[in-house]
Amino acid sequence: MTKLIHIRLPIVLLVAFAFLCAEVTSGSGLNDRIVILPPQVSAGYDGDTESLWRTIYRGYYDGVARIEVVPLPDVIAAMEGDTLCTDLVMFDDAMEWGQLFDADYVVMAETHGSRVVIQRIDPWTAELFGPIEADDALRAVRNLETDQWVYGRKLLPTPAGYFAPTLEHASSVITAWIHENHEYPPDAMIELQGCIASVSVSVSPEGVPLDIRIYSVDPKGFGFEEAIAKALWTMRFNPAKHGDKFVHGMWISTVDISPTL
Repeated sequence: MTKLIHIRLPIVLLVAFAFLCAEVTSGSGLNDRIVILPPQVSAGYDGDTESLWRTIYRGYYDGVARIEVVPLPDVIAAMEGDTLCTDLVMFDDAMEWGQLFDADYVVMAETHGSRVVIQRIDPWTAELFGPIEADDALRAVRNLETDQWVYGRKLLPTPAGYFAPTLEHASSVITAWIHENHEYPPDAMIELQGCIASVSVSVSPEGVPLDIRIYSVDPKGFGFEEAIAKALWTMRFNPAKHGDKFVHGMWISTVDISPTL
């Protein structure tokens, strides 16, 4: 049975969503565009619509490779401040919203007691993926998006038998690329100033970077962020493995960039 419930999200939630979308400097090679509709929360679930919606968004934004997630403030704005809690059979509404956002897929969710059920639909063909049920939202996202899930982003514990991506001699090879390609920040070179940076890279099963995030640089203000990101896009990693299978994985490191080779 179709259910339609109106809720109004407070301004503080809009601010929180905006912060969530802009907390790190990032670049990515994106493929599928995803819009996540507000979930339907039933009695017996230990949480509310807002927190579940944010968690599903976080699962896709941080946990799934090769996608672009429509920011939740954009969804709220399109709904003119009101959101429609959709259950899993509201296909017509999901397809309309997906086409409005020119999305490749629409994600829908609801709760069954304490468990979360999630599915996605192609708004142009009505092809359905799922539903998948799990004991929490992040596991539901991971189980629905198994082939695209990025292990190691600390959303969920990594399973036994998982090995993270590696990049041998990372600081040296990144420093060398920056120098050889004349990307070292000029002012830093004049001052013989190096840099320590905290970075992460989402690595495909083929060892190719899909998403690069620069969490911090020390010192700031020289432009090391751009130079490091350009270098990382050119790197080829030893990909992550889960058992005998290559999977998407997160390479997380602190790199030391030197003004000299």
